[in-house]
Amino acid sequence: MVQNKIIDNEEIISTYAEVALGIHPEVKRSGGILLTVEDLLTIKFYVEFGFGLPDRLHEVEKYLGYRTIGIAGLEPRDIQELFRKIKINVSKWDGIEAGLLTQNRDIETFSPNIITVGNDIIKCIDNMPVIQRMKKIEENGVIPPGMLFDFNSMDNEVATELVSWLEDLKSEVETRRRETLNLKNKITDFNQEISDVLEPSIRRKRDLIRNNSLNA
Repeated sequence: MVQNKIIDNEEIISTYAEVALGIHPEVKRSGGILLTVEDLLTIKFYVEFGFGLPDRLHEVEKYLGYRTIGIAGLEPRDIQELFRKIKINVSKWDGIEAGLLTQNRDIETFSPNIITVGNDIIKCIDNMPVIQRMKKIEENGVIPPGMLFDFNSMDNEVATELVSWLEDLKSEVETRRRETLNLKNKITDFNQEISDVLEPSIRRKRDLIRNNSLNA
């Protein structure tokens, strides 16, 4: 019973870790994608599993089926500590999930907007007097002296407005970049806590079970 409990926990966490790191055989991750659909399904299962673990000592004892076993690392308090670490880890997912939903909504809004702004910028440039003069020069094949790149007052006004648009666009892109990087870092920390702390702890307990021939 003890062995089955520990091994079941290890398999659940190990499977999630493999998926999160992109090394699970059933998961194909495209470049630039923070999380795939497969990732999210696995995380949902892992989070549900983590929240369902007992937290109080008497609940852990009931879950394990013993109050003491005489092996350091497998005592109910040791398992309780592990379960609490798992619960702390899964509790971080709500904030990450909210960030993913917000990012998705922002992208749905931002993507069409950036296309619209880009088209407006192109249209403004095309309608600048200097561009119109250049088009006439191209049509006629004759370049009047001093005319090609001679900006008039209207050209300067449009150019100033374009600079303002581009600065706003640059600022918006930078904001999205920072938000995405922040979210990516949170996901990385979430995954590393599993791979660097939880998985090794469960493996050590599994080894204790096997080394002490605890099969029930």
